[in-house]
Amino acid sequence: MAAARKKKTKKAKRRRKAPAKATRCRALMVVDSSVIRRKHMADCRRARTTFRKAEQELDVYESRDKPAFRRWYHAVAGPEIADAKSLSRQMREVHEKMRRVERFAGMTGCGLGQAARLYEDAPAVFEQRERQHLDAFRRQEEERQRRREARRDAMGRSMRKDFARFLDSREDWVRASLARAASPEELLFDLILMFHNATGYSPPDVAEALANPEGAEILARHGFTPETSEAIDDGYADPDFGADDDAFEDFADAPRPSALSDREEDRLKALRRELAFALHPDHAGAETDPARLELWYRVQEAVEARDLDRLEVLHAHWQMLAGGLSPRVSLSRVIGLTAMYRRSRAALRRRIRSLRCRQDWGFAKLSETDRERMRRRLVNEVRAYIERLRHDLAEAEAYYQERFLSRRGRRPPPAPPTEGQPSDPRQGEFAF
Repeated sequence: MAAARKKKTKKAKRRRKAPAKATRCRALMVVDSSVIRRKHMADCRRARTTFRKAEQELDVYESRDKPAFRRWYHAVAGPEIADAKSLSRQMREVHEKMRRVERFAGMTGCGLGQAARLYEDAPAVFEQRERQHLDAFRRQEEERQRRREARRDAMGRSMRKDFARFLDSREDWVRASLARAASPEELLFDLILMFHNATGYSPPDVAEALANPEGAEILARHGFTPETSEAIDDGYADPDFGADDDAFEDFADAPRPSALSDREEDRLKALRRELAFALHPDHAGAETDPARLELWYRVQEAVEARDLDRLEVLHAHWQMLAGGLSPRVSLSRVIGLTAMYRRSRAALRRRIRSLRCRQDWGFAKLSETDRERMRRRLVNEVRAYIERLRHDLAEAEAYYQERFLSRRGRRPPPAPPTEGQPSDPRQGEFAF
């Protein structure tokens, strides 16, 4: 009985299969990607179509609504606009007159009444004396600037001497660090901080003192290159880098973009690099292609204005100019183009949402009844603005009469100061 049980156990063990061994063989499976490709191509075409529709809507506003509204506005409110401009100009003249009179009184030491009467009775004499005082003050400021530069140069020489002695005391350590392939810029940064802790000199001042031929010579004696001192100086550098007459001329212009976030700054830099590499006139074929050249100028304007939305739209224009979709384009390229068109479409829609709140949006489609209603409202607004301007102008003239012309000066204006001791025209500056 036991022998039969052993025999069954052995037979059961023989039936077990050995585990499959791991292998590095990889089998290729042919997959039909046409379905996925058709889906992404359809998404890309849909995004491109909606982008073009948004662009056409904005083009209608820029080419039809905005010019038509401007012509109509000046036709129905022309006299009121002229009155408002005249009052605004008079207001600026009164403010400028008070500012000059108060500055002249501060420069000469006379009273406000004497300076105002000289301005009213003898404007040529007033302008001559004002120019003489300003020239004398400018010469004094230039002399002060020369003295400040001389003190800065002397401090820089002293700082370079102290830094040279500091490097001499650590020459072996510096050369050993450079021999170990240490970064020269990081090593010099560390040395400047150590020098600051030892002497109290400001690190930016030390970097500025070393960024000249004498500082480069000191660094070269210890194994540093001139480019190292320039990089250090750049590292410590600062990273930061409408009139009333236009109230009725440019009120329909698009609002200025707000400050960009860090993420938007990175996106703007990436778009600027990509478009500059693709559209720069120095590249082959850029000068002979008018479309690329025109697009390059528009990119430069958008970069100067720091308008990220406009750059996104111009990037889409460049992709369409470069060919965009084609039968042999890769799937990853199709997905990237879809995302690009969607970003550009979002930028256009943000612009359109901000313009929909303006009175000239859709003006070309308005009926005569709506235009008449708008005319009455706008004329009333301009007239109310004119009344406010007249009230402010009357108050400014009354203030000038009371503070300047009704007061007697303590003494007549003296002769212009000598070249050595001019008065400071910033004293008593009129802030309005």
